[in-house]
Parts: sequence; C-alpha cells; structure tokens
Amino acid sequence: MRERFKRLTDLFADGRPVPLPDGSHLWVQVLNPFERDECISDAQAARARLVMALKTAGAERDKVNARFLERGRDAMINELAQVKTDGRLSDLVSEIQDDPEWKERLEIVNRTDLTSTAKPLSAEEEDLIAEINKDFFDELRKREADERDYWVRELSRSTDEQIIDDYVDAWINKRGGELASAEYTAVEMWYSTRFCDATVNSDGTLDHNPCNGHNDRVFESKADAIHAPGGLQEIIKAVLQELAMGTRDPKDSGSPASSSDSSPLPSEQAESTPSIPAETPNARPGT
Repeated sequence: MRERFKRLTDLFADGRPVPLPDGSHLWVQVLNPFERDECISDAQAARARLVMALKTAGAERDKVNARFLERGRDAMINELAQVKTDGRLSDLVSEIQDDPEWKERLEIVNRTDLTSTAKPLSAEEEDLIAEINKDFFDELRKREADERDYWVRELSRSTDEQIIDDYVDAWINKRGGELASAEYTAVEMWYSTRFCDATVNSDGTLDHNPCNGHNDRVFESKADAIHAPGGLQEIIKAVLQELAMGTRDPKDSGSPASSSDSSPLPSEQAESTPSIPAETPNARPGT
C-alpha cells in the first residue's frame, strides 16, 4: 500500500534538479498548497510584527519629520505621489486590458507565440506586434503620468501633518513588505530544498529512482536555510524563480517597470516586460 501511494504522489511531484560543483545534485520541489500557506502566514506575521513595532516606537516619524524639513513640502509630495502611483500600476494594466478599444490588439499579441505559429510570421506581422507592444507601454506610461498628477493635486490639498502621516505609513509598509518577502523566501527555501541521489544515464539524463521521491529536506529548520552559504542560496532562489515563472502564461512576465527614477519609498523596480502581460501582475504572496 505504501509503495502504491508513493507512486501516486510521484506522479504529481513537480520540481527541478540543481547541479552542484562536485557533480552531485539537489532537488528543488514546488511547494504544495499547505506548505505555501505556511510561507504566506510566516511572511504576514513578520510584516505585521515590524509594522506594529515601528508605529509604536515612533522613531520613524522623527526621521520623516527631519526629511520633511530637509527636502521641503513639494519634494515630499512628489515622492509620495510616486509611491501611490506605483501601488496602482497593476490596476492600470488591468484597466487597459479591460478597455474595449484595446481588446482586439491585446488578443493578437497574447495569442501569438512566435515559437509555435503554423508558418513563420511575415515582416508586416512582426512589425504589427512590435507596434502594439510599443503602443501598449506608451498608453501605460500616459496613464501612469495621469495617475501621478492626480495624486500630486490631491496631496497638495493636505496639511503638512497629513503628508508626514502618509509618508510614515508608506515608509513603514515598504519596510514591512521587504521583511515579508525575505521571510517568505526563507521558509520557501526550507521546505523546497531536498536531497537528490540521482544517477546519470548513458544518454546524459538523470535517473531519480534512487531519490525515493525527494522527501528528505536539506535544511532541518528555517534558521539553517537563512544561514546557508550565500552562493547556495542564490542557486536555490534562481531555481525557485524559474519554477514560479513556469506556472504563468508565457506572456505574463511581471509588472512593467515604473518610468520614474527610484525614490526612498517605492518597491524595487520590476524587470522589463518583453510582451504585454496576459494577466494582471500580482504581488509576491505574503507581501
């Protein structure tokens, strides 16, 4: 019965072998829903803990007060307007996707896979797709600029005290989000990294029969994952990123990058998007 159950679960196991410098391998397993819920719960708890602690201590408000005096009201309004605009970026993408005027053009791009068309695209077709992509991002930048201008007007009506309060909240939430992301990654590494005893077949493929389902975790605790060598962590994180991308539509490559320069508050700039996202980009779980 146990062997039959093992064969059943192996059918649904999803992961990837990771080659190591000595020729051996690790296995990075895609988390099941229960393990992913644990990652999210730990990330949310870490974020709530930091946000609550910073708001209670009040030290962050002193820093923002000093920054307000140093930079001036207009500079703080502009920074805060960009933060609020960045937070609306996914919504702006969705609004374009839902716009009837864009539906046909987006359908063309989202349903065109250059690697699997029945016949190679003509030069005119390639030019059309390039033009749609350019028009899409031009429209996104325009709506982003309009959104930012809206927030500048709204914030300009606020008192200095209200601007400082909003800035403090945005800064604390950013720090909380960064901690939540780090916590999520640590738990994900802990759960997903498994020992792999695969042998190499004559054709160069790996035989995972000796691995017994990759059930043995490399890290005994979250602390072990956190204190693992940096090089090992980077390898595991890269594979987890690839596995996460593999679950998305090929054309959904993340949030489009903001057109603004970086500021102290907005989250890290996303990678550039080669084609129009098929779905609204989502934030990392737990953040």
